[in-house]
Amino acid sequence: MKNSKLYKLVQHLNLEEICQLELYLQSPFFIDQRKKELHTKSVKLFFLIQKNNREIEALTREKTFAQLYPNRTFNLNKLNQVMMYLVKQIEAFLVYEYEHKGNYYNAIRQKLSLLNFYAEQKMSKWYEAQKRDIQKFQAKINYRDNFYYINEYFLNVKSAQINSVYTDRRANVSLQQLVVNLQNFYNLSLLNLACIIKSGTILNEDELRFIEQSLVQIDLQNQEYNPIIKIYFYALKLIEGKGNNTIYQTYKSLLMEYHACFDVRDLKGLFTYALNYCLIQLNSGKEEYYEECWKMYCLGFEKSILYVEKKILPSDLKNIITLSLRLEKYEWAEEFLYKHKNKIEAENPKEVYSFNLANVFFYQQKYDEMHRILRILKCKDIFYELALRRLEIKALYEEEEINLLYAKLNAYRVFIHRNGVLDKGSKEMNNNFLNILNKLVKIIPRDKQQICVLKQTLDNMPKLAERKWIATKLEELKK
Repeated sequence: MKNSKLYKLVQHLNLEEICQLELYLQSPFFIDQRKKELHTKSVKLFFLIQKNNREIEALTREKTFAQLYPNRTFNLNKLNQVMMYLVKQIEAFLVYEYEHKGNYYNAIRQKLSLLNFYAEQKMSKWYEAQKRDIQKFQAKINYRDNFYYINEYFLNVKSAQINSVYTDRRANVSLQQLVVNLQNFYNLSLLNLACIIKSGTILNEDELRFIEQSLVQIDLQNQEYNPIIKIYFYALKLIEGKGNNTIYQTYKSLLMEYHACFDVRDLKGLFTYALNYCLIQLNSGKEEYYEECWKMYCLGFEKSILYVEKKILPSDLKNIITLSLRLEKYEWAEEFLYKHKNKIEAENPKEVYSFNLANVFFYQQKYDEMHRILRILKCKDIFYELALRRLEIKALYEEEEINLLYAKLNAYRVFIHRNGVLDKGSKEMNNNFLNILNKLVKIIPRDKQQICVLKQTLDNMPKLAERKWIATKLEELKK
């Protein structure tokens, strides 16, 4: 039972969904009377799984069948029939729940369905009232995505069709507005798709050429284009690497002004494009973007854009903590980390929290506190293990614990050599870190020749872990 689709499906439901599913399964409205016996067995099976959830391995198919059909010979096909029926019922429940979530898409679909009913039944009084209700509903919606415009288009077309067929009135429909709604839908869909594809897909020349040709018609100088289209247009420029600081600032300004016009998923994507642009500028050596990138992250969390179901992703946590430490905002970083201790969306939240806290202590030069964390922390993630080992080595260098440092360097080299998970590139980056640090320790301060040689080695080494820290230590030796 443990490896069945049924059990996996139930395991992915939260407590609220389990409670709602219980009501759904027992509601007479959802029971197919032609399969009443099968439905009854499936409900019993559901409660049996819930009861034995902690000891699911002991609940074999034979024991399950015996519970469902006492005093009957085991029949695998009959059990599979009940299991499959329950799977279908759970899937139907999930669809029902999704379609009745209180969002714009479901609300407008339900309102249009009701409008259709009143029209088909020629209930003109209620039809007109429902139509006005939809128009008011659309007017209050902040979201102006492609679905908003296609709904506007369909509403006007449907109104014209219904009036011509079911009523004696002529619809007052603007052809120009219909075309504008269609154009907005097309342009937004095209730009959104282009952003998604270009930010995460490797395309061949023909595909790239097709996208470029499709985008040619979008002329941003056309004043009729709304700001939402402009946001996606500028986002695409940033993704393509064609953006500059002026485009970035315009994009950021528009995004902050019209952020309420997007649902949370689209807004997170658009926000990520801005963050990625800042990170690219940082990687190219433009250090003035540290402050800008940090402010963008702060804004993202302040507006709840970067949270995923009220939780923070490890990558976003690491980035904002790293930026804070780079800007010497140590107390802010520690406070932010503490606030999010129980809000980390990861399989290993303790590792993520402890790694970032150890990093904060390192920058605060609280080495005793940092070492205390490292002594008790056991990492399952190989990349956190590597990062923590490098952090310990850097701390020993700062503390001038040379003998212990050499021992840790050797242990780290053996660890990398014996590890079968790391790819060739990761091993090279970490081995280069060890080699450079070995040379760094032996340099006599203010020895210009040795420092110059190591600087050249550093510049000619494309794959290197902890490059910025090593470069900083090398500069300190000049003083």
